Amino acid sequence: MSLEGKRIGFIGAGAMAEALAGGVLASGITAESVAAADPDPVRRKHLSETLGITTVADNGEIVRDTLRDSVQIRYGNRHEFGERAVGAIDAHHPAHRTVSTEPA
Repeated sequence: MSLEGKRIGFIGAGAMAEALAGGVLASGITAESVAAADPDPVRRKHLSETLGITTVADNGEIVRDTLRDSVQIRYGNRHEFGERAVGAIDAHHPAHRTVSTEPA
């Protein structure tokens, strides 16, 4: 599957999201097409500065962005967070989404 022209969002901006976002960028997706949400301002700043992607504090911004083609959830061992995030994505994107909920 080609990622050309896709917009990808990450909920969680830890090491796994950083590695995946780096791979997406290496595949030719532009930094403007990739975004990550994380409550930690240090992680947001790091990803913004090292990868050039948009970062936000509010996970909802990623979920509500109806132009996102894929939302990747990186939630560590907080399984209840992953379940809530998937529910929110389903509510906003019932027919058009790809979601990964693998633990970080």
